[in-house]
Amino acid sequence: MLTSLFGLIDNGTYTAVTSELTLAEVLIKPLMDNNENLQMMYEEIMQSSDFLSLATIDRQILVEAARIRASSNAIHLPDAIHLATAQIHNCSCFITNDKRLKNNQPFQVIVISDFIEN
Repeated sequence: MLTSLFGLIDNGTYTAVTSELTLAEVLIKPLMDNNENLQMMYEEIMQSSDFLSLATIDRQILVEAARIRASSNAIHLPDAIHLATAQIHNCSCFITNDKRLKNNQPFQVIVISDFIEN
């Protein structure tokens, strides 16, 4: 399923949307490791990709994230920002590896580990 989904994103059938917050999240490890090549690669993928749209964190997303966070103690603010971004941008599914985010969402939540054999 994941291969098919990523294939549809790669061929342009679907566009992947992620929050600007993702950029900060993926840069932490390369910055800690002083890995400038990986840092530049991540920045390039995140900022100028044909298959990935980097969504600005605006007031509407922050207010919706606060609503999501207020409705569940299990959801932390960064996760709520990602969920709000998906909701505001009318995403049809949300890809994560956090099973806590699977319940009560207005879109299908795909948990990556559910599709990977141990």
